[in-house]
Amino acid sequence: MTTSFSSSRPGDGGPAPRLRGRERELRTLEALLAGAREGRGGALLVRGEPGIGKTALISAALAGATDLRVTQVRGAECESAFPYAGLHQLCAGLLERLPLLPDPQHAALRVAFGLADGPPPNRLLLAQAVMTLLRESAVDGPLACVVDHAQWLDRASLEILAFVARRCPAAPVALVVAVRGRAAADALAGVAELRLEGLADEAARALLATVLPARLDERIRARIVAEARGNPLALLELYRGVSPAAVAGGLGLVDAGPELTRVERRLLARLRELREPARLLLLIAAAEPEGDPVLLRRAADHLGLGLELVAATGLLSIGERVLFRRPLVRSALYRSAPLCKRRQAHQALVAAIGRCGDPEQRLWHRAHAAVAPDEALAGELERSAARARARWGVAAAASFLTLAAELTPEPGRRIDRVLCAAQAKLDAGAPGAASDLVVVARATPLDELRRARVARMCARIALEVQGTEALPQLLSAAQHLATLDPALARETYVDALGRAIFTSRPCLGDDSPARVTARAAKAAPPAPGVPRAVDLLLDGLVLRFTEGYRAAVPTLREAVRRLLDDTGRANLRWLWFGAQVANDLFDAESGVRLAERQVELARAEGMLTMLPRALCFYARLAAAAGCPDAAAAALDEADSITNVTGAVPWRYSEPYLAAYRGDEVLAMDLVREGAAECGQVQAVRVVHYATALLYNSLGRYPAALAAARSAAEYDDDLGILGLALAEVVEAAARCGEEAIAGDALDRLVERACASGTALALGLAARSRALLSTGATADALYREAVTHLERSGQPLWLARTHLVHGEWLRRANHRVDARASLRPALDAFTHLRADGFATRAHHELLATGEPAGEAPGALTAQETHIARLAADGHTNHEIAARLVLSPRTVEWHLSRIYAKLGVTSRRRLATALPGG
Repeated sequence: MTTSFSSSRPGDGGPAPRLRGRERELRTLEALLAGAREGRGGALLVRGEPGIGKTALISAALAGATDLRVTQVRGAECESAFPYAGLHQLCAGLLERLPLLPDPQHAALRVAFGLADGPPPNRLLLAQAVMTLLRESAVDGPLACVVDHAQWLDRASLEILAFVARRCPAAPVALVVAVRGRAAADALAGVAELRLEGLADEAARALLATVLPARLDERIRARIVAEARGNPLALLELYRGVSPAAVAGGLGLVDAGPELTRVERRLLARLRELREPARLLLLIAAAEPEGDPVLLRRAADHLGLGLELVAATGLLSIGERVLFRRPLVRSALYRSAPLCKRRQAHQALVAAIGRCGDPEQRLWHRAHAAVAPDEALAGELERSAARARARWGVAAAASFLTLAAELTPEPGRRIDRVLCAAQAKLDAGAPGAASDLVVVARATPLDELRRARVARMCARIALEVQGTEALPQLLSAAQHLATLDPALARETYVDALGRAIFTSRPCLGDDSPARVTARAAKAAPPAPGVPRAVDLLLDGLVLRFTEGYRAAVPTLREAVRRLLDDTGRANLRWLWFGAQVANDLFDAESGVRLAERQVELARAEGMLTMLPRALCFYARLAAAAGCPDAAAAALDEADSITNVTGAVPWRYSEPYLAAYRGDEVLAMDLVREGAAECGQVQAVRVVHYATALLYNSLGRYPAALAAARSAAEYDDDLGILGLALAEVVEAAARCGEEAIAGDALDRLVERACASGTALALGLAARSRALLSTGATADALYREAVTHLERSGQPLWLARTHLVHGEWLRRANHRVDARASLRPALDAFTHLRADGFATRAHHELLATGEPAGEAPGALTAQETHIARLAADGHTNHEIAARLVLSPRTVEWHLSRIYAKLGVTSRRRLATALPGG
């Protein structure tokens, strides 16, 4: 039994536990807590079966009640025999108020808690003492008493709790008791009861997706939800830890459950007492993933058995679906069955499905019924993998290819299929499973081509898990493939360049990893036939790092165009690289389009290795393009995937988004955490760039200059360098560092002239203007605005209006300054770029124009969010109500706290206007 007592909680104001489908129940609890705030106490009995969400519901309610003092008790079965053990835990954090009690009550509690000797206290006196203690503890503020697992409290404590519950209305005390079973509930008879039932279908499906993000056959998803009967714990625990790569659209779930619990072991022990025909029918029901009663009946008929055999066991019900009474029994039955019995069950299902049934399911069962390698069956599985991929995603294709490899008799052909399966496993977010397959391949005698392909796959796995040996492995594999498979060799060189550019430690000069790798890649064989987009990427990158930026632009621009024109999935792996190249060319529009396409394709195919990275990169580009809500939603999705797959989170976009909003506290917290967590050079560069953006927005130019110079230090960067140079020029110009600004300007102009895009020309003109004076500066600012209006980059356009307005005001052209500063302020406000908005606001005031409310004033949406939060709603509830992502709500709250000068939700009510 444990207890906690606090007047505030760690994480105050942060995201609350997410609940799904419990809005009505949460409102009931919140009303109880609100009553305590108003001096009207009360008690509520929260009742439901194990796993139904009693504890989660109470935690969510308390997360929005940071102004209440809370004492919590958790019943423990091992203490249920000790009188007053539960009562002691309830009162332990309140004993400083004990001297305030009348002497008889004081003495009764001390004896009951073993603090003094004496005869057993009168039970009524003891109950009165507890009530008095709670009332005295609520003098300084309302008190919430939470008792979880009350069914395990000792009987004496339970009776006194019932006494207290009926008298809570007389004091600002809210008592919440969570219980399962009838005995404890009967002891609390008369207390208002909140009965928790199973989740509704929609909420159950959403909850299942948090632990099983892979694509599922809709019929199988419906069976899982129905079998769990809306129990959140069943939905969460059934497939927690199951690799998405093992799901196979749902067909593989039966063999992918967690370790058996004691309950499941007891149920399996009961099975041994059943007759063999009943056990076989139960096994067939377990192996059939949809819970289709027609298929089960046909399988039983095929074996000459009657369904009454399984109905009599009480382990399943047969209605619209075949549902096991306990969800884990299905996988427990299957995994505990001998292999020969599994094969017999799958063979019966093959007969039941017939040739007119679902072809992929029939093939799946045929493969699991096979007793020996079979090339014809393996070939069918290989061909079916493409259909499975289109239907359920890459994880399903990986499972079909793995089965095909296992059933292939000829060693060479088996290795080919193993490598295809390993690539699919890698794409599905299972590098460990891919590595296991490659271990099998390496143990087989191989010809030279297959040995090179295996080496390449090992290198690609190392690349995904951020192994230090990936780059030399990739180069070695590319060199071996050069004469054996030129097209694959060129792809491998692109992988190597990606490793060198984005994850290898940089250095200055010709010995940098990118330049060394590019020189090695010059030896790549020419593209066979018409160059593919990846061939153009390779040729352009080699030029970029051997002959310079200007020489590479035409080839890289054509590579980006080819990637944009390819509407299929052939170039999916290169879209992220292409988006980086587009950014390097100052082609922001193409970068966003390529990033969007990669996200769409990776999501559609369940490529869980690639998708989080694509989402995080897209988030950064979306924010820069003026879509902060889309950016926040993308990061939410990326987090949910990495939480399930256990992959290293791609966090480097978060500091950029916080800096974009001018949120210094959050940005610098993320700066300290992001690069260290990710461990990638690209993350470090983005973090430096984000820091420069933040401090330029806040007008803290020396700090901005230091960060921007770090971001722009290496010419080998791809995607950040051009923008970082613009930050260097602005910060250095404001610091009076003309030499530094001039050097950065020269580098920026060289790239801008070679690129020729509206963004490049606008940034070059803007940067030249910052270092110019008089009419020349004014003309350059106006030229920059003209270019940037066509760039699709609203933040850079607004920033240019801002620096132009600042220059005009200092030149005493106040009317013209206002004409530049007003659109800047309007744009920053719309884009939620608060740091820049504050600069624009102050500049407008300096021109003598009333600028309206400062950026620190709450917008209408922020006011709405603040009032909802002050009323106790969680971030997820606010997000659902306003159709935002929870991350967006969290960010709004961070801005609201800063604007109102508060640090937590509990102070919102008094800080808000009219509060």
